[in-house]
Amino acid sequence: MSYNSKVETFRIKGMCCSRCVRALKEELSKLSLTKITVRIGEAELVYGKEIIPFEQTQNAVEDAGFEIMTLLQNKKIEEVKEYVRRHLSDSNALRLSVLSRAVAVSPYHLSRTFSLIEKETLQDFIIRTRVEYAAQLLRDTERAFDGSGHIYACTATVGKNGEELGTFYPTVNKANDLIKVWEERDVTTIPECKGCNLQLACGGGCASIAKNRTGNLASPDCRPITQLLEMGISHYFSEQ
Repeated sequence: MSYNSKVETFRIKGMCCSRCVRALKEELSKLSLTKITVRIGEAELVYGKEIIPFEQTQNAVEDAGFEIMTLLQNKKIEEVKEYVRRHLSDSNALRLSVLSRAVAVSPYHLSRTFSLIEKETLQDFIIRTRVEYAAQLLRDTERAFDGSGHIYACTATVGKNGEELGTFYPTVNKANDLIKVWEERDVTTIPECKGCNLQLACGGGCASIAKNRTGNLASPDCRPITQLLEMGISHYFSEQ
């Protein structure tokens, strides 16, 4: 069958160093290929006019002492990754024994195969996915975090007992009721702000300071906005 420069990428099991790369490339060079690119865990083959049967490629890989990861194995790994993403908030579900039962693979085989294909351990993937989730949460909501895995409304509340809005590590949990109260705080929900002609300039002030002073998040943190504006305007024109 004739093709115009078809490219195929195979994921290779058992490679760990530059010698593995050289050994595999040497065996693949015996096939009629236009170009061969070999990296640890991967081989990219460019075919010429004739497509080489999969069996020949598989034999060459096995002669070098390695194994082509099958589509089924790759599909199983993707299933594992999707399971992890869906259960970030459930540490029990992410235990190796529980996870392996969920995807119908033995714990040993799952752990070993995941590391070989993904070049990181399953536990490292879980931790990285949780950290990425926390980073996305920070970008989307402007939340603040501390080193012990807690989520806070803002930097002014970080580290204060009782100010936590959830955790991102070791499990992902969000106190949605508390988060809703913070998200709904603005000049339309603070009674004292409704009749104030400076509400749009002030915005209700700092929510953390207001809560610390009154115990109520829906209270204002009033500042001398008029005087500050006058001072700023005066300074601006004096510099002109």
